[in-house]
Parts: sequence; C-alpha cells; structure tokens
Amino acid sequence: MLITSCLDVKFGCPFWGNLEIAYREPGRYPWESGVRLNLAELTRNLRLMCLPVYQGKVPVYEM
Repeated sequence: MLITSCLDVKFGCPFWGNLEIAYREPGRYPWESGVRLNLAELTRNLRLMCLPVYQGKVPVYEM
C-alpha cells in the first residue's frame, strides 16, 4: 500500500481549447511518510466495503 497524490493539470491552448488532466502520483509507504495508519481499522473498513460483493449483492465484472 502506497500513499498517492491526486494531481490536476490544466492547460489553456488556443488550438485545442482547455485541456485538463487528472492523475495519481504514487508516493511512499505510510510508515515512511509520517501518516498514522491503524491497520486493524483499515482492515475492518475494507472488509465492510467488500461485504456486499461477498454476499452477492454487487456483481463482479472481469475485464
């Protein structure tokens, strides 16, 4: 797991009009960046988020 930053870049170009790009830039591991991370709470929240998929309430699509 890495910490990411969401970056938005906006350009104004006379030929193409306005161009906006949004992307995520990978950062460092949480324990290297000083971000406090409770792994037990994170695990519990991820399991709750995935519960509807496990119960078959949300379809799983493969690409």
